[in-house]
Amino acid sequence: SCKPWPGWLRQEMRSNWAGETGAVAIYRGCQAALPRIRCPEERASLECFVREHVAAEEAHLAAMSEVVIASAERSWMPATSFGWCLGFASTAARGARGMYV
Repeated sequence: SCKPWPGWLRQEMRSNWAGETGAVAIYRGCQAALPRIRCPEERASLECFVREHVAAEEAHLAAMSEVVIASAERSWMPATSFGWCLGFASTAARGARGMYV
């Protein structure tokens, strides 16, 4: 095993794990806001984009979770709740412009 990690690597991995967690949450928030998009064509396009990206981010998080397994290695910043709110609010308020930012 390569653990325990040196301090700098532990910090990097905590940050990586938090980033993947936040990315999944942002796209799930976007998904939740899709019914608020009035234009059917825009909603369908955004739905396709979000479905593809949330799947990719979930795969990244699953891979990261295989390596970053101990709770002390994970950052418990509010990535999930903040990310979801950010994804939902930006998409609900601005549609495609909010999602692609």
